[in-house]
Amino acid sequence: TCDSAYFYRKGNSFDAYSNVHVNQGATVNMYCDVMNYDGTTKVLDAQGDVRFQDNTMNLRTPSIRYNREDGSAVYTQGGNITDPENTLFSKIGVYNTNSEWFIFKDSVRLKSQKYRIVADTLLFNSTTGLARFRGPSLIESDSGYIMCNYGDYDTQNDIAYFSNRCEIHDRSSVIIGDTVYYNRTTGVGDLYG
Repeated sequence: TCDSAYFYRKGNSFDAYSNVHVNQGATVNMYCDVMNYDGTTKVLDAQGDVRFQDNTMNLRTPSIRYNREDGSAVYTQGGNITDPENTLFSKIGVYNTNSEWFIFKDSVRLKSQKYRIVADTLLFNSTTGLARFRGPSLIESDSGYIMCNYGDYDTQNDIAYFSNRCEIHDRSSVIIGDTVYYNRTTGVGDLYG
């Protein structure tokens, strides 16, 4: 729905203006000020206070490109994402509504009740809570911090696997190594290299 729209029959596209609301099935809703939709490619470009929502998260950004064919949403002007447990900002983001995987790049900041993350590149699955780090990253909690360059962190079970040089600091110990497996709940870790 929208306040006004122009349909271009030959181009199989339309422009929508003011109070634009797009609904795809029962899972995806998008709100914006201005939108262009190409019916041939099934790609829509939305601009102006874009709010993109599905069953697991809400995204706010100045503009977004959404591909209905493959379920991907891309923003390149910064975006804030919230779900019931996390708040995230990144300058660039890709979200796939089918797999529920996010790819965040450039100035990534994630905050939850249990931890804070600053990263160059972060992949995050909103269903499983699995975070994948690619590039310099810092994970902070009340009990310590982790510095790493590459690895996986299970946010729901507090289990980490990092390689390519990692440091884990908590109240009672420091672990530094090329490859580290660490269970924050039990305090048990394996170190290699």
